[in-house]
Amino acid sequence: MRERYAAPYYHVHRQDLHRILHGRATGSGVTLSTNSAVSAVTPASASVDGKPKVVLANGDTISADIVVGADGIRSLVRSYVTGQSDRAVPTGDAAYRAVIDTDAMRRTTDRELIDLIDRRETTVWMGPQKHLVGYNVSAQRRYNLVLIHPDQGYSESWTTPGDVRRLRAEYQGWEPRVQKLLELIKDAWVWRLNLRDPIPTWVDSDAHVTLLGDARGPMLPYMAQGGVMAIEDAAVLGRLLSHVAHAEDIPRLLRGYQQIRQGRVSKVQLASSANRTLFHIPDGPAQEARDAKMREAWKAATKAEQGAQQNGGKADHQHLERDAERGRIDEILKHDADAEADGWLAANGFD
Repeated sequence: MRERYAAPYYHVHRQDLHRILHGRATGSGVTLSTNSAVSAVTPASASVDGKPKVVLANGDTISADIVVGADGIRSLVRSYVTGQSDRAVPTGDAAYRAVIDTDAMRRTTDRELIDLIDRRETTVWMGPQKHLVGYNVSAQRRYNLVLIHPDQGYSESWTTPGDVRRLRAEYQGWEPRVQKLLELIKDAWVWRLNLRDPIPTWVDSDAHVTLLGDARGPMLPYMAQGGVMAIEDAAVLGRLLSHVAHAEDIPRLLRGYQQIRQGRVSKVQLASSANRTLFHIPDGPAQEARDAKMREAWKAATKAEQGAQQNGGKADHQHLERDAERGRIDEILKHDADAEADGWLAANGFD
């Protein structure tokens, strides 16, 4: 990954990521206010000082030059920006989340489970209507599992406890490593996966309020890009706003942020939805064709890696590029959000 994309590939527990971001923010002099639910947004054009405002549930009002709605899937700020209520369409799937202490995996002395920790890879198990994804987080102290299966009337919440016995029953008969992992799960959480169409605008009519992350369009987890797209949003928005010289620059820069990001985010949203179909193919000719194609790609990648080792560690990038195109992932990983923002700034007179 470092050689090919000039960047590492990380598996990060959200708790660890939040801790890192919190430390960077507070260390930079940012004031964080918790327990501050927003009940309303007032546009800049309706304010005496020409600035947008947010009204908190406790009655306090906060005025600012820019409001960034990063308030998640059921974003209040999104409904203000678009003028539409939240319209969620069930995908028919729900997801369990579970984290296993890797010490417990090692104590089993089972080589198959220990290999899952030591190999530092993402493992995906696919089957009819379901799949699982497993990988290390927290410096290999935890093994994270996301288990996607047909929805059975769950809610769209990250805090709904799941029934572990019911979870195990969902994957009864799956391969031995899956059964061994499920036996080690103590607690799980479950949430419904809903689909939302891309919204037409991320910026309000006054261009002083914008959206970021799940607020501007939730990403289904079939490609593991939700957090990634939010971080890219933040990188581009921060890059643009660092060029604000006068308040008059704000509308142009916020519209530029949407112009830069909207097409890419919509494309990844659609690709994530397509992966659901690929992962959940019923047993039969289509599933066999998918598996054969994946085996071919795996053999090609293995051959390229062996060739790289024989060539002093230098990879055959042309071979790798062809392989990556088969998986549709290369276009996502090679993207440089900073470079795209810099290109827009230069093209629009913000040198």
